[in-house]
Amino acid sequence: MNRNAEIAEFIDCVKRLQARARAAGGRAGVVLSGRDAWLERHLAALRTVVPVADGWCYGDAPGVFATRVDHGNCTRFLGCETPCLIFDSRQGLDVNAFAALSGTVTAGGMMVLLTPPLGQWGSSGEPFFLRHYVRTAGAAAPSRYVARFVRLLQHTRDLWCVEEGRPLPAVTYPPGGGRPSSVHRPGEPDSPCRSADQAEAVAAIIKVATGHRRRPLVLVADRGRGKTAALGIAAARLIESDGKRIVITAPCSEAVNAAMVQVRRLLSGDARAAIRFVPPDQLLGDVTNVDLVLVDEAAAIPPAILTAILEKFPRVVFATTIHGYEGTGRGFALRFQAVLNQRTPQWRERRLSTPIRWAAGDPLERFVFQAMLLDVSAVDDEQVTVAEESAFRLQRISQAQLLADEFLLQELFGLLVNAHYRTRPSDLHFILDAPALEIFAVICKRHVVAAVLVVTDEGLDKAAMKPVYSGSRRVRGALLPQVLGLHAGGCIALGETYQRVLRIAVHPVLQRRGWGTRLLEWVSCELAASGHSWLGACFGAEAGLLRFWRVNGFTPAHIGFHRGATSGGYPVVVLKALAGSRRPLLEQWRRQFVESLAYSLIEPLADLGAGVVLELLAGSGADVVGQDRMDPLLEAFAFGHRRYEAALPVLVPFVWNMMQRPDCVARLMPLHRELLVRKVLQRHSWERVARALGFPGRRPAEAALREALRAAISLAGYYAAGATVR
Repeated sequence: MNRNAEIAEFIDCVKRLQARARAAGGRAGVVLSGRDAWLERHLAALRTVVPVADGWCYGDAPGVFATRVDHGNCTRFLGCETPCLIFDSRQGLDVNAFAALSGTVTAGGMMVLLTPPLGQWGSSGEPFFLRHYVRTAGAAAPSRYVARFVRLLQHTRDLWCVEEGRPLPAVTYPPGGGRPSSVHRPGEPDSPCRSADQAEAVAAIIKVATGHRRRPLVLVADRGRGKTAALGIAAARLIESDGKRIVITAPCSEAVNAAMVQVRRLLSGDARAAIRFVPPDQLLGDVTNVDLVLVDEAAAIPPAILTAILEKFPRVVFATTIHGYEGTGRGFALRFQAVLNQRTPQWRERRLSTPIRWAAGDPLERFVFQAMLLDVSAVDDEQVTVAEESAFRLQRISQAQLLADEFLLQELFGLLVNAHYRTRPSDLHFILDAPALEIFAVICKRHVVAAVLVVTDEGLDKAAMKPVYSGSRRVRGALLPQVLGLHAGGCIALGETYQRVLRIAVHPVLQRRGWGTRLLEWVSCELAASGHSWLGACFGAEAGLLRFWRVNGFTPAHIGFHRGATSGGYPVVVLKALAGSRRPLLEQWRRQFVESLAYSLIEPLADLGAGVVLELLAGSGADVVGQDRMDPLLEAFAFGHRRYEAALPVLVPFVWNMMQRPDCVARLMPLHRELLVRKVLQRHSWERVARALGFPGRRPAEAALREALRAAISLAGYYAAGATVR
């Protein structure tokens, strides 16, 4: 067959595929796999099928559509819609973008994936992964992720796969659930809602704004269900009927495009001013006079910020995507549910399941879910609950095993998805392709019920040390050497190689039963036996997490001065010396850390929570600000005979050294602990202390501080005498 005939047949097939997709209310997925010249001929043919101005191009596809999308601006297009998307993976497969942008293609539309020849793709590694995740490309190993992806492409019936040198496959379209439907509620013939799910969600949002306070709503949905549009429809109705003042927030303003489109469509110009977008961190500042806060893509916002929003505003709606690019809604639901239960026990949840951008059973959505493992979850509770102790075993899992055993891969990834707020499609890529990744798991009757993922942070050679230490260079794959080298151990720390816990996950049924501790003990022994010197971890500082790592033998060695974008907490590094020769080094770095913390708490870490401060100090035994002595001036302040300012020189060293005794601290009232940390160690103003802890002013706050100090003095006295406080 000559080229012209080949292209003519290709165009005819594409038209038939589109017609079938339109008739079914779904989307068409097309894969074009071949060399550049072949791909460009077929791309040019698409211009006769889809108008150039209507579609988008991701990557390097030349001149097909006017709108270009790339890794840097991908989030701007979330919430937007297109009839056709060309996704060029020849220079790398950005799986987060692939998962996100697939949800922007509308019913009757088409997504076209361009790949190198399938038999060659990934044989020298995956370019996007090598650019963004690997320290040195070197002789890249074949990509396991691409091998799995190709295997799925070659066996799927959900996409139409065209390969250079092979006959065009038959045009088929899997049966779906019928066209997306619009809904018109009784008495609302012009309702903007396009499904019963969406209409019920709008009603639930309105109830949050008009009903009882402190009854937040959680909306969960997959992409294409009209979740964000529902926020906009509800906001427009509340503004029009009641003049409500509404703030909408999300990780970026583009994420709420669909909501703002509805507001502009349903409201006139002046009324639109009653709703505004505010970034999540700014929302916690001076934003007041708000009747309702709408939080979209909540799984992508740090949990600490979500909790602060919940506490600050009495009427909040949290909306999140269940299987999303920004983060997984299931991890969000499992972890944030505990916060909601504690602070607002009358919260409600509503799910949107009916697609409105495409019909149920859409084959493109089905393939994306399968390829990215967006719909996997941990094993059912019942499978774990009924198991006896003898059914559990410790096992190492290799990346080759995961590629060969799809069930094992899904079990592991499902466990990680449930355990973490922000598990992205790229995490699956990392698990399969990351160099020097080790996976330790607890297996129960073939099911993965706990796991620890460990990566190697290689030390730097002498040539790299100077630019890194001067701050002019950063090296991928060397997180712990760089952090510790710059902030604790200097060039010695820069040259050390560390094993770092990337993820730790335990099935909910097994939590608080010691399995995390057992798993970490086994990992430590295995790594020590293999000759490794260090095991560490980096995570957002949280009192409970710090306590877990501390009781498992890890020591805080560094805390950052800026909150992390993912966790919302200050990043903290904990470290464990696996080799005896490294323990003196760890003790030295720990002492340096505590010395610097004494000053950091006053300004850069002044808003660090008291619980975190106490965990960072616990058991350090570092008397860095003076001897622990019972000075008469200290007692004079405690009993009201001296001012706070006069007693500060002896008050600070006493409290500092007191707070390093975990057993002693545990016997103080929580309010007393908070007061001593905030006022004495962090030097908060009296106004700030009073406001944070609910005192009407300085005088009662200072009286409470004196009471806290008397309790601490009493405990210190008991400890000096060797007695036990009851």
